[in-house]
Amino acid sequence: MRLNAYDIMRGHLENLGLTKVVTIVRDQSAKALVHVPTPIDFLFIDGDHSYDRVKADWHSFTPHMSPFGVVVFHDTIWDLRPDDKWYRSDMGFLDSWRSSEDKDIR
Repeated sequence: MRLNAYDIMRGHLENLGLTKVVTIVRDQSAKALVHVPTPIDFLFIDGDHSYDRVKADWHSFTPHMSPFGVVVFHDTIWDLRPDDKWYRSDMGFLDSWRSSEDKDIR
């Protein structure tokens, strides 16, 4: 049986009374940006895991963050505790960033 993470998350948000302050957008990052209310206080991105796409997401969304906003990226530290069952060599932003000469993601 496959879990429907969206329905589970939506249920938790409803139970916590957060549906009026949390906006869930399920789309590619470039398309999602037009549906996100700004400024953004907390942003969780479960997107493409390559260095170039993570960097693009960072640069696309950070101008819309509130001054003390938090950005969380999903699946970025696979190299710290890889599980053979789920490990993919193309995932792990930190490893890509460490080996890249382009460290300008601020």
